[in-house]
Amino acid sequence: MASDHIEDLLDRKFDEKLRPMKSSLKDLSSQLAEAVNSLAFLHDQCDILSKKVKFLESRNTSLETENKLIKVELNKMAGDLNTKKKSLDDIEQYSRRDCLEIKGVPRPAKPGVHVNTPTASIIVKFARRDVRDRFYAGRKHLRDKSVRDTRTDNKIYISESLSPGNRELFKAALSARHDLKFKYIWTQNRKVFLRKNNDSQAVLISKSQDLLHLKQREDHDSQEVESANLTGTFKLFCRVYSHYDESAVVHDMQAINWEHCFSHCKDVNDYFDSFYASVERIIDKHAPLKKLSRKEIKFLSKPWITTGIKHSIAIKNKLYKQFLNTQNSFIHNKF
Repeated sequence: MASDHIEDLLDRKFDEKLRPMKSSLKDLSSQLAEAVNSLAFLHDQCDILSKKVKFLESRNTSLETENKLIKVELNKMAGDLNTKKKSLDDIEQYSRRDCLEIKGVPRPAKPGVHVNTPTASIIVKFARRDVRDRFYAGRKHLRDKSVRDTRTDNKIYISESLSPGNRELFKAALSARHDLKFKYIWTQNRKVFLRKNNDSQAVLISKSQDLLHLKQREDHDSQEVESANLTGTFKLFCRVYSHYDESAVVHDMQAINWEHCFSHCKDVNDYFDSFYASVERIIDKHAPLKKLSRKEIKFLSKPWITTGIKHSIAIKNKLYKQFLNTQNSFIHNKF
């Protein structure tokens, strides 16, 4: 009986002690279940987001591909449009092949109120091409002529009748002529030409890109001329140490009468100038300066110019010479 009583007492004590722990375990189990449910929810949300990201990436890739195709198509359409414009302009220019344009002839006076209007261009269509060409070739005789007998000082100009596209190209070439300081501009058989001076070659301007290439070429040439002028202006010297004797230099330095050298000095600048001149005379005596020739300057050590840079310069110079000879835009783009 005593043992049973003790056993019941221990059971009650254990129950009292374990009751809070059981309650805590239930709470932990409930919280763990909630955490598991939350993790499952987050996992589902991550799956949804991952699917959305993949969908958006796929859509972005397809849009990029579509955008590239649209750009290609737009470029093709732009090229076709430019080709059509050029064809229409060529057709219009061909229809003007027998025409010349005369400018500077004043309008005839009419009765009534006088209105100061600019001179009109007269377009003349010739029945024979050879007559038209001879007439156009004789325009140089009108260079200093005017229509003073009609009480005006307007100069007379004869030009080829250009299509709207070629007229715009001529205006752009006229502006480039002023910027690049070219001397001559003219048209021949409806083509625009520029020439820098009497000794240079004529440059055909068939499209606006030709003017851009011409400006780049002139910039390149001017830089080369400037570089050549600098090379011819500045003189480079180097010291010759073939007979240099350090002991002789030290002997001459020790032989200097510094009191005599500094006797006339009044401030620190005079002291420095006197000291520098004395040392310079000794250095010039034992290691004289020699003027470098252009060939020697060319082959001076330039450690910053690597073999790869030299190779690139050679390729670029070759392409530039090819462009000057051919005026090929493909070669210019490679350059």
